Amino acid sequence: GTQMEPQINNDDKKLRYAILEYLDKSGTQCHTALKSLEEVWNLRLGSDSSLSSAPLDLKQIWTLGLVRQDQFLNTVNQHNQKESKLTTNEAQFESKFASYLNLLKTRGYFNGTDEGSDEYWQRFNKAKERFREKFIKDLQQESDKSASFAPIAKPEIKTALPTDTMTEEQRRKLAEQYKTEGNSKLQEGKVLESIDLYTKAIELYPDSAIYYSNRAASYSRIGEHAKAVEDSTYAIKLDPKYSKAYSRLGLAYFSLGKYKESIELGFNKALELDPDNELTKTSLQAAQDKLKDLPQNPSPVVPAVPNFPFPPNMPMPDLSQIGANLFNNPGLMNMAQQFMNNPEFVNMAQNLFSDPAVMEQMQSMFSGQGFGPNFNAP
Repeated sequence: GTQMEPQINNDDKKLRYAILEYLDKSGTQCHTALKSLEEVWNLRLGSDSSLSSAPLDLKQIWTLGLVRQDQFLNTVNQHNQKESKLTTNEAQFESKFASYLNLLKTRGYFNGTDEGSDEYWQRFNKAKERFREKFIKDLQQESDKSASFAPIAKPEIKTALPTDTMTEEQRRKLAEQYKTEGNSKLQEGKVLESIDLYTKAIELYPDSAIYYSNRAASYSRIGEHAKAVEDSTYAIKLDPKYSKAYSRLGLAYFSLGKYKESIELGFNKALELDPDNELTKTSLQAAQDKLKDLPQNPSPVVPAVPNFPFPPNMPMPDLSQIGANLFNNPGLMNMAQQFMNNPEFVNMAQNLFSDPAVMEQMQSMFSGQGFGPNFNAP
C-alpha cells in the first residue's frame, strides 16, 4: 500500500512553512521547487497563518543564528587564549619562584627551622605570597607598557599600482573611484574585496582620512580589530576632526575588550565632534556599562575574556542560492529548525525586530552594512 509520512509536530510545520515562504519570495526560479514541496509536505502557503514566522523570515532567522554561532566561537577562542596565557604565566611563576627560593635559602631565610616543619611552611608560604604579588605587579606593568600608545606609523600598503605617470588630479579621481567601489563591495558583504579597493585608494592618495577610516570599518567586519585600531588611529592623525574615525576606533577597542580606551580615545571624542549622534551615544553607554562590570583590581595573570557587542560585526553569507538547495540539505534544515524551536531565541528575535532602531540596523546589515556605530562608509 501507499507509505504514510510520519506524523510531524507543529514546530516541524512552522519550519516547512518558513521554507515555503522563503521560496515564494525567491522568484520564479524557485517556483518548481515550491510546488513540489507543497505536494510532498501536503502544505499550502496561506492555508494557516499561525504557521508563519512573521515578522521574521527564514533568511533573518538564519542570519541571526549564524551571528550567534560566530559569537559563540569567538568566545570559545578567547577562552582558549586565556587558558593558554594562564598556563604560560603559572609556569613562569613557578620557575622564577624556584630560583628565588634557592636564593632565600642561601641567605639564611630558613635558618633555625627544619624543612617540612610548621615554621618552615609558614615562612615558605609568606615568601611565596610576597613573590606572587611582585610577579603580578611586574606582569601588569609589562601589559600596560605593551598596550601603551605606540608612535603612529602609516599602515603597510601591499598593493602596487602603476601611478608614476599619473597627474595629481588623475590620482585623486581614480582613488575616489576605488573608494566608491569599495563602499559598494562593503554594502554587498564582499568585505575582503572592499579592503583591497580601499588599499588601492590609499596608495593613490595616502592623505585621505576617509580611506583609512573606511578600511577600518571593513577590518572590523571580519574581526581584524587590531588592524581597525591601526587604520582608525592613522585616520585621526590625518584629520583630527573626523568624527567617524573616532567612533570606529571606539568600536574596535570595544570589540577587543578595551572598554576604557573605547570610551576615552573613541566614543567621547566622536561625541565632542558629533554630539547628536544617537548610535555613538548608545555605544558609549554600552562601553561604560562594560567597564563598570569589570573587577576593580583585575589580576593580570588571568586576562579577562573580551565581551563582544551583539551581534559582532561579520561578513554576511551569500544566501542567494539557499532557496534552490535548502530542502536537499538535512544539516541546514536541522540547524534552522533548532533555532526556530528555541523559545529564548525566538523571543529575543521578536523583541529585536519590534524595535525601530534595531530594524534600521538590520536593514543596513541585509544591504551589507553591518552593525556598529557609524558603520556606513562615506
